[in-house]
Amino acid sequence: AVALAVSAIPEGLPVAITVALAVGTRRMAGRNVIVRLLPAVEGLGACTVIASDKTGTLTCNELTVKRLVLPDGVELSVAGQGYLPDGRLERDGAPVAGSMAGQAHALAVAAALCNEAGYRLDDGTPYHSGDTVDVALLVLARKMGIDHESVRQSNPEIAAIPYESARRFGAHFNRSGGGIVAHVKGAAETVLPMCDGIEHAALLAEEDRMASDGYRVI
Repeated sequence: AVALAVSAIPEGLPVAITVALAVGTRRMAGRNVIVRLLPAVEGLGACTVIASDKTGTLTCNELTVKRLVLPDGVELSVAGQGYLPDGRLERDGAPVAGSMAGQAHALAVAAALCNEAGYRLDDGTPYHSGDTVDVALLVLARKMGIDHESVRQSNPEIAAIPYESARRFGAHFNRSGGGIVAHVKGAAETVLPMCDGIEHAALLAEEDRMASDGYRVI
């Protein structure tokens, strides 16, 4: 129709394009889309992929630890959402106790020590700084009754390997019980080869399963 109108009256090209864009704008307005500039409709119609910054629009730029998988494959869930330390460790809806609680506690201590973020509560309001993953790990420690500042004082740091995406892991070395303990975090395929006495293939399969469910796995 546009081609026919332009061929009949060449001077009508701007009008025909404006009408076509106006129709597109009206259809988008019917879907609750606001268009400030008509040419934007033309550009949007030519797009096949749209990459957008979702932080603050679709998300809150917050991460929350929701699941823990212990070396023997036992999966625990963590209640609560956001940066408030409200929630507990559960397995099938029941509180965790015994050896599982001890392993989870050791994991939370490692997460608090291999960490470069800051976190504090002031009159019930959380204040934080640093990477969102590190902040989420500090909140996990708080949920399990671990104060990261006290843990860092009782386990003084002597060296650290900062996390970098190219390296895919980070490590902090702390004095503990008369010795030195390395606390490491990173991608499973990078960290697991550093470990002995665990079933690598099973945990890598678990990582794939959790990643397919939309979890960020470290």
